Amino acid sequence: MNTSQDRTLLNFISSIPMSYSGDISASNSGNYISSKVYYPTFSVSTLALNMFKSINNNTSGYISSDDVNYNTVIQESLKSEWAKSQPNLLTLLRMVYLESFSAIDWETRTQRNVQVTKNDSLVLYNNIGYIIESLEEYDDKYEVIMVSLQKLRSDILYAHSVMRGEPSAL
Repeated sequence: MNTSQDRTLLNFISSIPMSYSGDISASNSGNYISSKVYYPTFSVSTLALNMFKSINNNTSGYISSDDVNYNTVIQESLKSEWAKSQPNLLTLLRMVYLESFSAIDWETRTQRNVQVTKNDSLVLYNNIGYIIESLEEYDDKYEVIMVSLQKLRSDILYAHSVMRGEPSAL
């Protein structure tokens, strides 16, 4: 059964410069921030890689539609100044969206918990932290994006705590 999904979202996450083996091409151009806490990791989980392949092969069961809600974060990021000056940051944001979309899709379609490793959740958490820290250099110009990512990062931290069996998360 095919389901309508935002064309912008599908194009955004299927445009990661990634091979079908999962190798992601990080650009050597652009500016990088120097972070004391986060280091970007250019890899995705097996779940996200499988979703990437199925979207690009048109076997995901999703039909691109302009009738579905348009995502403000994607819209803002694509027209941002950092999209061109920091192409790796845009790639990381695409990866974050792919990981999130893949997890939601899995749980929705299979009605089973997502099989994501602790390492996958830590990579996602740190990549989100790196993006937020990078965008802080622009003051409040990209606040919509940062707030959305902070909420997602909080959800990822909670899920990671549950995976580790921490009593405060249960």
